[in-house]
Amino acid sequence: MASTATDPPAFAVGAEFQGSYPNVGAAIDAGVRVRFGIGWGEVTVLDPNTNIQGGPGC
Repeated sequence: MASTATDPPAFAVGAEFQGSYPNVGAAIDAGVRVRFGIGWGEVTVLDPNTNIQGGPGC
């Protein structure tokens, strides 16, 4: 799952985890075996020590 990620999956506020991918197709491929949603928009790192993120892109 993380092999094509531009930002590997990490814990997020209001979601189990999130990651960033170079395009929608790569994100869909990464989520084939898990339940997921695709967010669009800004993502803010809320805690740099744990990389917990929040925002509309979550």
